[in-house]
Amino acid sequence: MKNITVVLVGIGGYGVFVTKDLLKDYGHNGVTVAGIVDPFAGVSPCIDRITELNIPVFNNLDDFYDKSSAQLAVLSTPIQFHAAQSIIAMEHGSDVLCEKPIAATLVQAYAMQKVQRQTGTNLSIGYQWSYCQPIAQLKQDILNNKYGKPVHLKTIISWPRNAQYFARSWAGKIKNQDGYVLDSIAMNAAAHYLHNMFFVLGDKPETSAQPQRMKVSVCRANKIENYDTAALDVILKDGVHLQYLATHAAQRNINPSIHYQFEKGYVILDTLSGNDHLIGHFDDGTTVDYGDPQTDITYKVWYAIDICRGKKKPVCTIESALPHLRCINAISQFTPIRLFDERLIGFDGKEQLTYVKGLDDLLLHCYSGNKMPWELEQSAVFAPTEIDMTDYHEFEGVYGQ
Repeated sequence: MKNITVVLVGIGGYGVFVTKDLLKDYGHNGVTVAGIVDPFAGVSPCIDRITELNIPVFNNLDDFYDKSSAQLAVLSTPIQFHAAQSIIAMEHGSDVLCEKPIAATLVQAYAMQKVQRQTGTNLSIGYQWSYCQPIAQLKQDILNNKYGKPVHLKTIISWPRNAQYFARSWAGKIKNQDGYVLDSIAMNAAAHYLHNMFFVLGDKPETSAQPQRMKVSVCRANKIENYDTAALDVILKDGVHLQYLATHAAQRNINPSIHYQFEKGYVILDTLSGNDHLIGHFDDGTTVDYGDPQTDITYKVWYAIDICRGKKKPVCTIESALPHLRCINAISQFTPIRLFDERLIGFDGKEQLTYVKGLDDLLLHCYSGNKMPWELEQSAVFAPTEIDMTDYHEFEGVYGQ
């Protein structure tokens, strides 16, 4: 097994899982960690192990590359750093696994794409469902026409997040001193599940479908800059609707549930019923259990390592991740962020949680009935903004700013 040198950039948050996974069988797993880049590495729960292994720690990537090199850079950093760090790593000859989303803006994404092509390095985006076997097998079955043409895909997520979550320096921010962030539930925490609807409908294993039109309503209850609730109806060129309902401002936790309807069957991940497996149902009564797409959250790192070894090809590329970023940028540019009616907002002092009364039930009602919130009477969610995505390829700033 070919040994691969890796630099880990960001070892807090999700980076903790990556670091622990790469160091747990260190010396026997075919990976050498050439360096850690994190100005706050000293507070990481991994720092004792890093010190024990004499792995050098750097404050920034430039310092690392001044003294060392790596075949792969794994970036587990906030959104506003993705573009610059990816470009630095690729210019120094490293393949890159950049945490989702690609970057804050389309201009940044195109800059990353240009450098990737110039350097010939591999740049992968860390939408972990795109790497897991259940989604890979499902996508291949869709490509093989086992389900027929897509009809309607829908996703619901309710992940309550409290004051501590939003207290992070870049959480819920539109912009900070480092530039655009555009952090939101659709851009960050639940971005995987919006991206996945585009991804499974791509015409190749490494491509995604493209949005043509959108109806969007975004709202907030928390005292943040950006939105904590998003309702999207995305229409593809063949008229297929992608329904995305997501919130951080509800009381009830609802893990990602999906229902992908096709001409000859449907696919569900029904966490609402306690089932965490992706199940395909065909019109002839047969079913297929694809497994749990959430099982291994660091599999994408080992996938990127295998790309370096020449054993795998990139699957979640800039090109396949761009439809998600196009939608997010268009929402930010053309859609006002509405404030929920104060009379509907509650606060759980024990959990330090701000929530909208009845929002979880509203979204569940929409999900079960293939409806959007604005189609219901007395909905807490505001009327949508309609956006033509056909020629939308450049973010020109935030709505009203």
